[in-house]
Amino acid sequence: MKIIGRQTEIKELENLYGNVHSEFVVLYGRRRVGKTFLVNELFRDRVTFSHTALSPIEIEGKELMKMQLQNFTYSLLSVNLTYFCIINYQV
Repeated sequence: MKIIGRQTEIKELENLYGNVHSEFVVLYGRRRVGKTFLVNELFRDRVTFSHTALSPIEIEGKELMKMQLQNFTYSLLSVNLTYFCIINYQV
């Protein structure tokens, strides 16, 4: 599929990707507008790890943080990482 009408976003993401320094990029916005599709299509075969967070609208309260951290951990465990990552958090 082709990405349509996201030239500004594509340019910014490509600039960040081409940076010599490591970058941690967060895309946020309304549901169902194509954030995940944009990243998947733009960085196909170039990104080692990506993560899609859970919607805070569907999960409220203290359980949200716990579920977000569990979901993030599962995302990390699902890829073959070359580098080790230490996550320190309290629930």
